[in-house]
Amino acid sequence: MFWLHEALAAIHEEVVPFVLGRHRRLSAALHAGGEAMGLSTVTAGTRNCLAGRVVRFGVMGYIDLETVLTDLPKLEQVLGILGHRVAAGCVFIEHR
Repeated sequence: MFWLHEALAAIHEEVVPFVLGRHRRLSAALHAGGEAMGLSTVTAGTRNCLAGRVVRFGVMGYIDLETVLTDLPKLEQVLGILGHRVAAGCVFIEHR
């Protein structure tokens, strides 16, 4: 219950419309980066059918744009190692 209280206090401090707006912006950045890498978005139900073949990123909770822009290039790097052809730096080109 302590962590629920802390989370609600943080939301209250930031003000709900700003929290929701921040999450929408982070989600848009994450989607744009994924699209730039040739990835598609799947819904929650589909995710279960694709177990072991999907990467899950979330933008709820304490996360900021810097975190998204740090995680996307790492994903780009790992996908390259796994053989998925991704143009280097496409995440940042798409984000601008």
